Amino acid sequence: MKNAHAAIALCALMALAVGLTWQMWLNPAVDSGREMNTPLRLLEGELLYSQVYNLYGPLAPLCNSALYALFGAHLNTLYWAGILGSLLLVLSVFRLGRFFMSPFESMLAALAVLALCVFKESGNLIFPYSFAVLYGTLAGTAALIAMARCVRGGGNGALWAAGLLSGLALCCKAEFGLAVTAAAAALILTEPRGRRLRAAGMVAAGFSIIPLTIGIFLFTRIPIEAFVRDTFLLPGSIPDALIRYNRLKLGFFEPGRTLRELISSAALLAGCAGLFSLAAGRRARRPSETGAGENGARPRALLCLTLACWAWIGAHFLFFGTRWDLNPFRALPLLLLGAVLYAAVRLVRRRGDPVSVRVLLVVSVYALAILARVVTRVPAGGGYGAALLPVPLVLFTWMALSDAFIFKVPSAARPARRRALRVFLSVALTAILVLFVSRYKDHKSYRVETPRGGFTASAGIGPAVSQTLEFIGRNSGAGEYILALPEGSSLNFLSGRPAPLRHEVMTPGFLDRRAELDAIRTLEEKNVRLVFLFNRPTSEFGAEKFGRDYCRTLWRWIESNYALDAVFGDGAAAETEIGDPAFFIKCFKKK
Repeated sequence: MKNAHAAIALCALMALAVGLTWQMWLNPAVDSGREMNTPLRLLEGELLYSQVYNLYGPLAPLCNSALYALFGAHLNTLYWAGILGSLLLVLSVFRLGRFFMSPFESMLAALAVLALCVFKESGNLIFPYSFAVLYGTLAGTAALIAMARCVRGGGNGALWAAGLLSGLALCCKAEFGLAVTAAAAALILTEPRGRRLRAAGMVAAGFSIIPLTIGIFLFTRIPIEAFVRDTFLLPGSIPDALIRYNRLKLGFFEPGRTLRELISSAALLAGCAGLFSLAAGRRARRPSETGAGENGARPRALLCLTLACWAWIGAHFLFFGTRWDLNPFRALPLLLLGAVLYAAVRLVRRRGDPVSVRVLLVVSVYALAILARVVTRVPAGGGYGAALLPVPLVLFTWMALSDAFIFKVPSAARPARRRALRVFLSVALTAILVLFVSRYKDHKSYRVETPRGGFTASAGIGPAVSQTLEFIGRNSGAGEYILALPEGSSLNFLSGRPAPLRHEVMTPGFLDRRAELDAIRTLEEKNVRLVFLFNRPTSEFGAEKFGRDYCRTLWRWIESNYALDAVFGDGAAAETEIGDPAFFIKCFKKK
């Protein structure tokens, strides 16, 4: 297979999946309102961090605001930004894979990203929970390509590009900046001694250009403390609710389960590798090779290891109730650490091609660093995994097909094992992509059309949003403020009504008591008549119900000054509470 053929196949698959899931990518009740409305507020003259809250780096909202200016404040603008960004990411993953693998194998790595990251319904990249993660992972992957080109003799231009793209990644989200910094450090440290200082200077110079440019643009307009406060840069400034959320993602609340799943993931991978190795060894075995060498004691030991791995997995299912979709990526940190050590040892001992080994080291360091936030509990795509997995999936595919990282078999058996693994990965990844695309059709069926774009939502959420937008159109004027809680500013964008507060998201941890009092004063000054409450439980933060478990001061004031006027959503009623099965949006009108 040629590079062009693989790229065409990936573009065709992307186009087909986009067509089948058209405009089913956003959830109007979670995160998406911020992604719609924040760029619009910037376009209308409000200032980031000062007048509009932003947890992440400034690049994504500024970029999307520029796209609004060019193409209009419309959902289609964000859709096409997500589609083109995701396609560039898939092609970048393919290009990165070509430093390690053949075109077909690199296409498999890109197909894994397409299925698990771009189109997994629980957290896709076409309309991600934050466009900062899409732009950040794209910039980080492009920076790695530039670093790999530098290792392969790309010269000063590749060093400058690596620095520029690394700075771009930092301006999207901090974890991407830290990961590319770690990869750049590995690149510089493995340069010849006489070139290290020069390489470090060029990368650092390129790295600083974009952050300095954006910083000058921002901090001549807003105080730097606003940026520091919003992004929780100071030690000890992260709220308890967000600390709990991060601990949940790391699996710290159930360390026993986390350890069992990590071991089971490693056992699953080892058991599969053992089966393929045994089958290939048996197929390629010849009469002259039946002694105690490659086909004697080793196959017996491999058989025992393979049986032990599958016995462990069986016991895990039997005694701990692990779901059948056991996540093989839980073991990625161990595999990536092994790849880092493997490359470092080979460089020190001067084994193998030093150029290929350096590229492996740089990419492995990035892949390990980018998983830091989920290092003990790596997700299988979706949500956080969609942004963090693309580069690790390149190395996962390479290790699955590399003779260096799976069990040793006779040389005659290696081609057969490689062919079998390629077929298996092709079938498995295609089936996963088909499954994930079909889930959109199963879960989303209600069409919502607005002047600022349409989308297809679930049968529970769609009617409530549509009814609420019709109510807003009848009962408020253009330019009148409305407030949607705890993260329903999709209503503001889709109805053309401005948001009164600087916060687009008011889940646990974002408003302390002082911020709640400031919000009350702002609502009074702007005479906000309509307040909407979404059925959005937030148990992942340790506090489930808005007004009962958090933001109690703000909600008590709303209850004192507003009365329930309408309830939207099929099966919802006035007594329906947050966390109940029926989705609702309640409207409270000022008394």
